[in-house]
Amino acid sequence: MNTKLLINGKFVTGAGDKEDVLDPATGKPIVKVGEASEGQIDNAVKAARNAFGTWSATVPKDRAALLLKLADRIAKRMRLLLPPNVQKLEAAQSGEPPPPPQPPAPPTPEQQLQAQEMGIKQKELELQLQEINGRAQLEQLKLQTEQVKAQTAMLEAQTELKKAQLANQGIELGHAAKMEQTATQSAAKTQQTELQHAARMEQTETAAAAKMQQTELAHVAKMEQLRAKPAPQSGGDVG
Repeated sequence: MNTKLLINGKFVTGAGDKEDVLDPATGKPIVKVGEASEGQIDNAVKAARNAFGTWSATVPKDRAALLLKLADRIAKRMRLLLPPNVQKLEAAQSGEPPPPPQPPAPPTPEQQLQAQEMGIKQKELELQLQEINGRAQLEQLKLQTEQVKAQTAMLEAQTELKKAQLANQGIELGHAAKMEQTATQSAAKTQQTELQHAARMEQTETAAAAKMQQTELAHVAKMEQLRAKPAPQSGGDVG
């Protein structure tokens, strides 16, 4: 509850004696209000005299309209703008029950349209993120393929180096034949590994391409569905 005094357009605490505000139902004090001191009364009288010149020059019809407008706004809005604890104090002071809680105002057509636009943008971002993740997975598979190729090339280089070392040492023909057989088996094993890896990579790339195509089709379908959804028609101005 506001217990301050309005003097010359400002709220100030009364510097005079404290006066109890009583609950009409119980007779018990609910709050103390400071009365105006002599100096504050003089300031209020001076402010009123200064405003009297302009206010007295206003025609009665305009003054009445302003006062009625002020009273109407106070009657309709004052209690609804007060916090719950202040509403209870005001109700205790006047002996009337506090106003019932007001339901939240429904969203305006503009707010509904903004919410729909935000939902569409969020869906677009989600689809873009899915597409980016799919591309990242494909790039990772390509990198793994290059790593396997590098390992295969290193194995072939090691095999050739062993052949050269054996040839330089002048190994006997039998041993050379045995090493040739080993090299042939190693080459066959390497070729088999490459074929298996190539088949695996082709299968992986085919699956990744199918997944990306499915993602793009889902994206197109969702976007068409969102565009086909009619926007709400704006009503009149919401008071």
